Amino acid sequence: MAHPSMTPLGPEKTIYREETGFDENLKIDIEFAEMELIAVFKESEVSCIFHVNYFGKPRVLKVFRNNEDLGYASDGFAI
Repeated sequence: MAHPSMTPLGPEKTIYREETGFDENLKIDIEFAEMELIAVFKESEVSCIFHVNYFGKPRVLKVFRNNEDLGYASDGFAI
């Protein structure tokens, strides 16, 4: 049996059941030159959570990793 991360999940087994593409209304423009990394709160195979200062204000930044998660690539292959 193939490892779960090597088998495309398809939208029915993800949180993207009805999605057809990225909603541009949800896009956030980030000025990375204004971001200062303070600490790494948590790291996993799926994501990292950071404490950052953005324009001098404390914020939390979560970054998701692709890590060959075939269920999220539109063509079934990791990018």
